[in-house]
Amino acid sequence: MTRWRDSDLPYPANGGRRVCLQQAALVSVRRRLEGPRRGRVRIGIVDDHPVFRLGLASALERQHDLEITWELSSAVNLEALLQKTPVDVLLIDVYLGTGKDGIAATRDVRAKWPELKIAAMSASMDTQLSITSKRAGASVFLPKALPVSDMVGAIRRLVEGPRKGRSDLRGSGSRVKDPRLSPRQRQVLEYIRVGRTNKEIAARLGVSVATVNKHVHEVLSVLGVRNRTQAAAALASEEDD
Repeated sequence: MTRWRDSDLPYPANGGRRVCLQQAALVSVRRRLEGPRRGRVRIGIVDDHPVFRLGLASALERQHDLEITWELSSAVNLEALLQKTPVDVLLIDVYLGTGKDGIAATRDVRAKWPELKIAAMSASMDTQLSITSKRAGASVFLPKALPVSDMVGAIRRLVEGPRKGRSDLRGSGSRVKDPRLSPRQRQVLEYIRVGRTNKEIAARLGVSVATVNKHVHEVLSVLGVRNRTQAAAALASEEDD
């Protein structure tokens, strides 16, 4: 299973990794010197890939309402750090190499901090992985291939909580523009892109799971792909064109 790809990075992987790491390191030093900033969402990141972790931290720090409180490369000291330095949102990679994995860490953290907002992350877009992470206690599952703007939106929605009549898709509608798809099919594809299960999609659209299953089958057929991962990849490719 793919653990990391250049496309997972929240910045162009065009030979500028060293520069990005240096910039991210400067941001990290700056925020430690400045200390916590009032009114901002405090975020903790746990990811064993330093390039992705620092790049994501740097990208999120550019948002006026977000603040990276700390970063960890493993879950070994996660609970001790949460006890000492609480955060509002925890971003945790599902796969953390050696030691405790992200699923087990999420389960343990949820048991001790039931109010904490937890976003599980992975380079894999496997639907079962999304289900497993949520069963462990994750509030949401975020594929690493998501644009930074979508990650930012997901974090803000976690903190704000559900709002009546509000969709968890950005803007007034789906960004899917394929004219071969109906408006409803575009909505379903957008939900597939952000890792929602058919049951979750049904709840958000107010329809039966059987209806969503039918829409998913039709979307795959129209796009000429075999599964949800390929459908999401096709959408990402369309956005890059």
